[in-house]
Amino acid sequence: MENGYTCVESECDKSVEILNTENKCEKCAEYTYPNEDGKSCIVDTCKELTEFLAITGKCELCQEYSYTDTDGKSCKKDECDYTVDILKTDGTCKTCEAYTYPKPLGEDETDSKECIVDECDYTTHILLENGRCEACGDHTYPDETKKACKADTCIPAFQYLTITGKCERCPIHSLPAEDGKSCVSEECDHSVEILGSNGKCKICEEYTYPKPETDEYPVSKECIFDTCDNAI
Repeated sequence: MENGYTCVESECDKSVEILNTENKCEKCAEYTYPNEDGKSCIVDTCKELTEFLAITGKCELCQEYSYTDTDGKSCKKDECDYTVDILKTDGTCKTCEAYTYPKPLGEDETDSKECIVDECDYTTHILLENGRCEACGDHTYPDETKKACKADTCIPAFQYLTITGKCERCPIHSLPAEDGKSCVSEECDHSVEILGSNGKCKICEEYTYPKPETDEYPVSKECIFDTCDNAI
């Protein structure tokens, strides 16, 4: 009892109501809550980017991969281009670095959160700037960086460029074709010419002639001469 009056405890719901100046319970507005003495409504001051103001008037932490919306009362995330971007833990987008790409979305996934890189077979493939593998074309192979294809420079007199991109020596009796990617032999007149070891035709010297062709050796490669009976 005080000054002849009996004090009674307020019957207000102290979690959401205050006792106003008319000694009546009054519900706090949304986004506010009663202070400690229960006589006024207050609101928390939230941390920018990581917290939002809940309808209770108290701050709550934004979930991972989101940040505080401009109204301060909710959280949001950026809309990323998942062909090149990933969603960071702070809710913003980040473009994957060169030679990486966003991990493809799974069946129940809505956001890509990791940049990955393909595992290439570097004997035949290179890694592109977009993070994907690509096979080198015919007559090329991966260079030292494994990010570009190259071809050997062959000696045009006797080497040709193979489909692997490496140079090899043409077999005996052949020479590189005009495109440098195969070996050919000249078409000789085998009545007077033979096919030389360099793949070119050669006229037999005087008093010799091309060795006759056979099924086993259809191309004449040797000049011969008859052995005569000088006693006749």
